[in-house]
Amino acid sequence: MRSTEYNRLFFYLFVFLLTLSCGKKMVVWQRIIDRGANEEAVDLLSDGERLIVVGNQDGKGLVEFIDRDGNFLRRQVFSEGKMTSFRGAGLDLKGNLFLCGSVQKNDTSLCLVVKNDLVGRTVWKKGLALGKGSWANGICLIDTNIVICGGVETEKGAEVLVALLNPTGKTLWSRNYSQGEWAEGTKVALAPNRTIILLGKRRDAKNGDIFLLSLKPNGDTIWYRVYDSGGEDTPGDLTVDQFGNIVAVGTAQISDSVRCVLLEYTLDGGVVRKVAYGNNAQAEGKGICLGDKGEIIVCGTLRTPKGGALLVFEYLPNAISVWERQQHIGKDVSGTAVIFAQDVFVAANVTSKSGPGGKDIALTRFAWNKK
Repeated sequence: MRSTEYNRLFFYLFVFLLTLSCGKKMVVWQRIIDRGANEEAVDLLSDGERLIVVGNQDGKGLVEFIDRDGNFLRRQVFSEGKMTSFRGAGLDLKGNLFLCGSVQKNDTSLCLVVKNDLVGRTVWKKGLALGKGSWANGICLIDTNIVICGGVETEKGAEVLVALLNPTGKTLWSRNYSQGEWAEGTKVALAPNRTIILLGKRRDAKNGDIFLLSLKPNGDTIWYRVYDSGGEDTPGDLTVDQFGNIVAVGTAQISDSVRCVLLEYTLDGGVVRKVAYGNNAQAEGKGICLGDKGEIIVCGTLRTPKGGALLVFEYLPNAISVWERQQHIGKDVSGTAVIFAQDVFVAANVTSKSGPGGKDIALTRFAWNKK
């Protein structure tokens, strides 16, 4: 009889704990951005009150503003020349939005930089004509100046492009950096010691590698590091953590193996660690950000027998367990950008289950709850 009472008590306790856990939603809300065209997300920002999804829609730049509860606020479409493509975005301390990418004009690719104010008015836009063609992938703010990184076509092949613009969009300096047969900068960040940190990709006859480049404020090189897994390596994103370490995420593909890799370096270029997500997990690393207490949060794709699943997790070196979420959306999904604003918000590109494989954007708010 006593054993039966214990079993009944244990059952009620189990139900009570299960009820508590079920009350904590993994997904607070999810919004699909589908305007009847092919949409892709390239960046995700927050000004505290609003989420800003930056992407592209069938040859046009797209910016969509959504509140923290998932409600649509407004949308802007940018069309310059034959083809407009956004690849990166940033916010200054006043809330001005800076967009970078490329625009096709007269069969030439120009590096595009746009400044918008708080209400969506274009303050200025610049098309930088460099080399045989140029484009911007990453952007960050240094005080009131703007740093962009990307690529430029030269007679020798594509080289890394870095440029510094003043608050009015005037080019203060621009430099090309040759890294083998083909190279481009993909993301740029400012380190606590005021150096410029560049993440990028270089390619030779064999495969592509990930590189990190540290520059002085005038563009002079301080150090240069290459990550080569022996296969095809693709950079994702980078940040600088609370200890001043540079943390980058990317993807290493060797034959059929696809690994999400995390690279950590000190500000002077020393290696802290090079690790992969999971023991044998097949995953791609795309986005990275810091939490309000310095937590490092990564997003990407987990490759499963059912297709690509949205993957977002907290990266803790040598941790036994970390905060992690996985979600299947559509036929395939690729987590692209992640931000922390009390909860975790992820922008992902989704392939529809129906139709001829249309592309949509999924914006998901995940509850930041480690219990």
